[in-house]
Amino acid sequence: MELRKRNLISVLLFTLVAQICFRLLLEGLVPGSGIILPSLRVGLSFLISWGAFQKYFLNMPGLAVSPSSEGRVISYSSGSGSFSNMESGSGGSGWTDFDIDVLTEPFSETEMGGASVNSSIPRVASDEAGPSGQGSVVRNASLESSMRNRILQLERVPNQTFLLGKPRGTYVQDLLGELRKATSQAEYNRLLDFENRDLLIREQKQKSFSIFQEVLSDNADMAKQSPYNPEEVFKDFLTAGRDKLDLEHPTLPVRDRDHLELNWLDQVRQELEDGGTHYLLNVIFSKFGG
Repeated sequence: MELRKRNLISVLLFTLVAQICFRLLLEGLVPGSGIILPSLRVGLSFLISWGAFQKYFLNMPGLAVSPSSEGRVISYSSGSGSFSNMESGSGGSGWTDFDIDVLTEPFSETEMGGASVNSSIPRVASDEAGPSGQGSVVRNASLESSMRNRILQLERVPNQTFLLGKPRGTYVQDLLGELRKATSQAEYNRLLDFENRDLLIREQKQKSFSIFQEVLSDNADMAKQSPYNPEEVFKDFLTAGRDKLDLEHPTLPVRDRDHLELNWLDQVRQELEDGGTHYLLNVIFSKFGG
């Protein structure tokens, strides 16, 4: 009997001390609680689980924890070997519904040191808002790489003529150099959009020019009907097409006129593929007196 009383007193004291320490930590009264609170929750949750509680505390003969005044408590009957919930009464101290709810609730982002365990979005320092990120420029590495590869591919085209006659590699260096001079995100985005459109136009011109050369090569006599050097005529034809768009749409933003030019260049390419000699003689050469 004396042993049972000592066991009961030991368990009650342990339970009371554990509750007091846990609540002090929960309320932030103990220094460092924000750091160890998640680990403490895991440990205490394990200790009050049915198996752990039985293993460490409830295998003592005749153990019974009296009801708590704060709510239901967990009790154990040595006769039946089972656990049960008891309604609150007067006196005693045990784990209440509140304690169990606190232990089992999800960890908040604050308790985890501001890092949500559910967050899967990586943060980049230059992309963060705040004083340290003011004036920073987030580069579009994917588009820059794509443009670089397209330029290198364009440089490998035989008789390439629409990269301003720059030596191989120079055009890429100049383009990337201009982008890196941008001092704000807005300026960078504007430059990148412009350079990408400009490159698209040069690519379309080169495609049309390559088809033009094929048509001319397959019909050698057609060169004689050109008012002057056929290749120069074709380049002038493309320049005149843009000039016409600028005259017809003077108030339209440059960006929109660039898109109109891209559509027109695509039509020229299609006409050269479909019409060939007819389009060359009656549209291109005739425009300049051929």
